[in-house]
Amino acid sequence: MQTPYQLTNEEIEALCKKYFPFAEYEKKLSECRAMIEQLEKRVADDEELISRCLKTIEKQQKEISELKTLSSTPQAAPVVQQQTAVVKQAAPVVHQNTAVAKQAAPVVHQKTAVAKQPEVKPKTAPKRSTPGIYFKTGYIDGKFAVTGYTGQDKDVIIPEKIGDHEVKLIGDRAFQKQTVTSITVPDSVTTIGNEAFRSCHLLTSITIPNSVTTIGNAAFRTCTSLTSITIPYIVTTIGNAAFQSCHSLTKITIPNSVTQI
Repeated sequence: MQTPYQLTNEEIEALCKKYFPFAEYEKKLSECRAMIEQLEKRVADDEELISRCLKTIEKQQKEISELKTLSSTPQAAPVVQQQTAVVKQAAPVVHQNTAVAKQAAPVVHQKTAVAKQPEVKPKTAPKRSTPGIYFKTGYIDGKFAVTGYTGQDKDVIIPEKIGDHEVKLIGDRAFQKQTVTSITVPDSVTTIGNEAFRSCHLLTSITIPNSVTTIGNAAFRTCTSLTSITIPYIVTTIGNAAFQSCHSLTKITIPNSVTQI
């Protein structure tokens, strides 16, 4: 009878390492767990960042809503109150007229004078600039510039300052293909870049201040609804095709200051 072959401890250990590499599995499993922990931490950090962003957006929306409410609130109430006060003062005059018949003429004359007082018209609230958060900005040739627009307002008033920076330039293609109907450029701007307002098909009017000296190439090209435009008297350069395909624009006055078109 053949005796079974007996394995030594070294041989058993070698076979286990060859066919059952548990230590390697444990190492990989530990690495996987470490990666999962890192991912979970990143997710937590991202959720916290998203929460802060949502709070900031909510705050800004609230401020914008308050600004719109203030700009749309009529200011005629004080005038109405003043007129009411004048009407109330007429009662003693009538009473005086009834008590002393001989003084009727002066009292009536006084009453007439009160009635003819000119009506005080309510002051129109000044238009507010479009909030700076709706503009993309940057520096071009060392000048602070508006480089894009992300708002929904149709009547855009570009602020003279955004933060602590004075707007000096409207960048290339800053408002290209926007659906705005009117734009007011601030007095601080000296240059309107290339294609700055190109293909703004709904744009009907634009206010350019006397501070502007340069209007870039194709700046207003294909603004098909633009009916009129006033070029400031200190503009020296108007780029190529600046007003090409502006079919509604029937007349443009070029000032004597222009030296290059």
